[in-house]
Amino acid sequence: MAQCFELSLLPGVKDSDFEKDVVTDIFPKLQILRRTVRDTTHRLFKVDGADAGQKYIWLVFASLVGSTPETAGEGPDVLASDLQFIEEASKLFEKSAKLSVFNEIASPE
Repeated sequence: MAQCFELSLLPGVKDSDFEKDVVTDIFPKLQILRRTVRDTTHRLFKVDGADAGQKYIWLVFASLVGSTPETAGEGPDVLASDLQFIEEASKLFEKSAKLSVFNEIASPE
């Protein structure tokens, strides 16, 4: 399972203020804290087009540790899945944006 998010700005929120707050204040507070995760990286994409409104796609990547202490910093980067911080993220975004979660549709067996 892979997850990504859509952020829709609330009325009256300026996109430039939102983008600055997300990068400097919100993303640093949202980290995946697991033994197998070395680092969390956030990517924010603004939806273009006249009918897009003020919408963003947010992807979270986890940098995994290797399988042994010797390779602890050499794990792959993967799109984070089964994120545990959705409730916390919703609270951090509640004054500026609506958070929607996309769930991956698994291919039929």
